Amino acid sequence: MSEQCNHDIVTRSPEEERKYMFKRAEHHRHAADNAADTSSRNIHLRLSELYHNQAALIDVVYSDHIR
Repeated sequence: MSEQCNHDIVTRSPEEERKYMFKRAEHHRHAADNAADTSSRNIHLRLSELYHNQAALIDVVYSDHIR
């Protein structure tokens, strides 16, 4: 039997979402700089890249949604 998670849905404006994504990207870049080992560093660098790329797509996704 699986437990259900009751996560609240967070709604942000495109600008707020972009800022959040860039903030997360910066967090992971900083974590990579302070990582104790290469594997952790590489994971944080990849997550930083993914968040940064996601932030760049916010306008594209939002503009498609409002059409």
